[in-house]
Amino acid sequence: LSGMGSVVGGMGGRFAQLGAAALRLASSLGPIALAAAAGVVAFKALSAVVGAFTSAVKAAFTAGTKFEKRLKEIQTIADKTQFSFNSILKTTTDMAAKFGIRPQESAKALYQAISAGATTAAKANRILEAASKLSIGGLTKMSSSVSILSAAVNTFEHESMTAEKASDILFTTIRLGVTTGQELANSLGNAMPMAAAAGLKFHELAAAVGALTKRGITAQKATVMLRQAMAQIVKPTSMASDEAERLGIQFDKGTLEGKGLLKF
Repeated sequence: LSGMGSVVGGMGGRFAQLGAAALRLASSLGPIALAAAAGVVAFKALSAVVGAFTSAVKAAFTAGTKFEKRLKEIQTIADKTQFSFNSILKTTTDMAAKFGIRPQESAKALYQAISAGATTAAKANRILEAASKLSIGGLTKMSSSVSILSAAVNTFEHESMTAEKASDILFTTIRLGVTTGQELANSLGNAMPMAAAAGLKFHELAAAVGALTKRGITAQKATVMLRQAMAQIVKPTSMASDEAERLGIQFDKGTLEGKGLLKF
């Protein structure tokens, strides 16, 4: 037993020596481990920066490609005597910078304006300027703003309608009615041709739609109702003509044009 005790005691001393050696090794490796851990963190951070940079470059390249495509599309429909490449580039980039929109969105809007009948750079610029303001102030998509203003200018050309006037009328309708610029852009165009055929002015049509929206009728339904009513006036059915005659009222385009929609 005394021999076994000596053996066990010797093993205990050996384990103590091994433990001390392990502690010394761990202590000497501590700085190396810390440096290695710091290196891993730095590598991950660098990888994140590189990844973000790569994504940004890719996004910029994609945006640049789309912008270039838009510019080429404009050149296919624009009168080259009125729209040089430099003027197209300047118009789109200036508009993007001024109103905080993407260049490709500005280029798309210019394409729409030219497609809708803007024959000169000056006319296109006026439409884009008014459309940008309507887009921001009326909570309207840029493409929708260009579309509704171009339609108003073309449909009511006989009353010397301009993009600026049309925009002011729409802003007034938004302010006095219960609607948005986007709702008007999505609906008014459906009633414009009939309104012009009936001899109405653009502000009369817009005012009538605005008045109906205050009664809880959406702009979309209002334009449908007005278009149907104007169709009955421009080309009345025999039943409508007979009823008007019975009531002793003038139910025709001339009266509508003379009195205006609200008084009619």
